[in-house]
Amino acid sequence: MKRNLGFFMIIVFTILTISLCVVAEENKILEITNVQDTSILKARPFDNIVKADVLRIGSMAKDETSMGRGLIKFDLSQVPKGIEIVSAKLAISGSVQPRAENPILTLKLYRLLVDWDPNTVNWLMRKSTDDEMLEWNTPGVMGEGKDIDTATVIEFTSGFGWGYKEIDVTEHVKGFLSGKYPNYGWMFKLDEEKANNQYYYLYSSKASESQPKLIIEYK
Repeated sequence: MKRNLGFFMIIVFTILTISLCVVAEENKILEITNVQDTSILKARPFDNIVKADVLRIGSMAKDETSMGRGLIKFDLSQVPKGIEIVSAKLAISGSVQPRAENPILTLKLYRLLVDWDPNTVNWLMRKSTDDEMLEWNTPGVMGEGKDIDTATVIEFTSGFGWGYKEIDVTEHVKGFLSGKYPNYGWMFKLDEEKANNQYYYLYSSKASESQPKLIIEYK
């Protein structure tokens, strides 16, 4: 009897182990680093700053013309077709500046409603070619319902400290992949933009390390 019970327990344990392994292997992780990003600066409204290795979001001096915002979008073509998205997180690395004051800043991430060209975009223009120049509906990408979607804004807080911070963008990415939303990416801005020399210093895709990435869990 004891021998049969022991054999039975071994079978049960084996089945549970196999089941747990199957569950663990169901979800897969895809990290996307094919990203386009840039800052746009109010003080330099005609300048394209795509080659900078950081995005500056907020006020870089104690005057209203120093405001900066960040634009970012990922190439989702490598995401397998027909999958189920479990989660999607935008991972960014950076810090609040200046370090000495160590403020806690609230940032907002807006889904963009119009396309933009990272190589020509600036505070006033979203893209330009030899044949046409397309302006933002409102300078600084602030045309609510035209440049940005205020209904799906994501808010998060950050203080001083390097290392990656993850922002849940699951619903946005699901929308991009399903065709509900065109994938024009996002805009970063401070919740309260003041001329107080406080800004978020975010590594861009041009940095030698700690570039932004999109982490997708799927099955």
